[in-house]
Amino acid sequence: MWSALEQNWNASYAYSSFRWGRKLFKLGEFDPEKLKTMPYIHTMSLIRTKDFPASGWDENIKKLQDWDLWLTMLAEGKTGLFIPQVLFTVAPGGTISTWLPAAAYKLLPFLPAVKKYKAALKIVKDKHGLE
Repeated sequence: MWSALEQNWNASYAYSSFRWGRKLFKLGEFDPEKLKTMPYIHTMSLIRTKDFPASGWDENIKKLQDWDLWLTMLAEGKTGLFIPQVLFTVAPGGTISTWLPAAAYKLLPFLPAVKKYKAALKIVKDKHGLE
């Protein structure tokens, strides 16, 4: 990621595809419009110190803090650089995040994890004036 940023001074951060256990999250080129609709860039990205927002992480947001950060940077005119490789694997479990198949969010809206995720989406979207 560092090497990619060294070669692309216009980018404020670099990100890549990754695995969540055995599930591949294949990302793509930076797309500001896509970023406004969904959190697709993982926290495991490399950010230029000079481009990190002065406001830092919003400690009032308890879930999707990374998406909030990318949207804050986007509002400041900062962009990301996609590296077309799988550079890391997230080990499932623990207490930080969980992953559910996309169908769960449509078919199982009563699950506590789905409710929590949808509430977090609303908080970030409201903060950034999205939908």
